[in-house]
Amino acid sequence: MTYTAYQLDGSPVGNRRQQLAKLCRDIYLPYGLADFGGEVIEHSSVRCEIVREDRSSSTGVVFRGTVPPGDDFLASLRNWLYNLESHKFDWRPVIDWVRVHHGFTVAWSKIKEDVKRAIRGDCIFTGHSLGGALATIAAMDFATLSSIRIKAVVTFGSPRVGNGKFARSYTRLFGDVTERYVNYCDPVPLFPGALLGFRHVCPPRWWNGKEWKRHTGIWPWIKAAVCHRRFLADHHIDSYINLKDEAGLMQMRKAMK
Repeated sequence: MTYTAYQLDGSPVGNRRQQLAKLCRDIYLPYGLADFGGEVIEHSSVRCEIVREDRSSSTGVVFRGTVPPGDDFLASLRNWLYNLESHKFDWRPVIDWVRVHHGFTVAWSKIKEDVKRAIRGDCIFTGHSLGGALATIAAMDFATLSSIRIKAVVTFGSPRVGNGKFARSYTRLFGDVTERYVNYCDPVPLFPGALLGFRHVCPPRWWNGKEWKRHTGIWPWIKAAVCHRRFLADHHIDSYINLKDEAGLMQMRKAMK
């Protein structure tokens, strides 16, 4: 079974965001994307699923984010250990002097070879939270593979992944096909800290509570946080699904030009 319920190609920008966010939500479920024929790849609590759309040649690679403690305590603990290993080390799949979050790279190494064997042709990488970081690293790691063409990388509430060299290299390679969504006061994109040398890839598409904005810097979050304290709620994947596009889609399209 394929995921016709999740149309990816040819969809309006806002609709594709919602469809991919649903995939990112469903991969947290105990049965994951089994109802949509997902091929599960999981090692040491790092999980992704490979799904294919029958109306196109696209392959979706959906990376799971950090597991909530109430769902699976041990898996959640392992995920948080990956999140907290923020010391960096050299990583050179494409370009020298790229430095990447150690924990995220260790997590990616657990499933990298299985993902590489499972995908071919046009690919869309997506993920929420830790899953967004893995989607970003996967795109860079597979950038030179002739057997794979990365059509899109779509992340929701992703943390920073690497240093400025990594961010610039990624943006040069995938800036035109990346959509990095941030919801209002979602705190996760603020980490790991910029003072530690981490930088985001690509400008975000930030929902400010009324419309979509493109921005750089921390001040919009600080301003929003003064009047808004639902930090964890804004990071939840359901919040990215429930954002209404009717009021904001036109503004987002203008910002994307």
